[in-house]
Formats: sequence, structure tokens, C-alpha cells
Amino acid sequence: MCFKSYTITYKTKAEVEAEQKAEEERRKQMENAQETERLLKDLDEIDKQSIRPLRAIADNTATQFDKDKLTELDTNAQTIRLRLSELKGV
Repeated sequence: MCFKSYTITYKTKAEVEAEQKAEEERRKQMENAQETERLLKDLDEIDKQSIRPLRAIADNTATQFDKDKLTELDTNAQTIRLRLSELKGV
């Protein structure tokens, strides 16, 4: 004959809620880390896309397209940096 042993652990509602809150915080931190990584990759891509318009401006051969593209990239970078600062403050 084989007997199995079981342990039953009772938790208070406060303990269950604290565990749920801690798990939610871990999940939120993981999501923030993933978003931060994606945003940093986006900034790297913006830097790469900025090279040609900047070179044209430095060579004094820039067209309006170059200037507009650089303005667009700068605006996007500012938006990303703002979001990154929000994530750091979380």
C-alpha cells in the first residue's frame, strides 16, 4: 500500500493580493525593458538614416528633401527620447 503526503498552505487575502501585485510589477518591468530595447534600436536606425541628409548639408548640396527628412528624423528621435525618459521614471 502506498500513501501520498500532501501539504495544504492557506494564504490570507492580503498575501494573495501582494503576490498578484508583485507579479504584475515584474510583468510591467519586463514589458518596459522590451519596449526600451525596441526604442533604442529605433534610435539607432534614425541615426543611420540621418547620415546622408547630414552629409549633404555639410557638403552644401542638400535639397529640400534632405532638410525635410532630417526634420522628420529629429522629430521622431525626440518622441522616442521622451518615451524613454517616461519609461525610466516608471
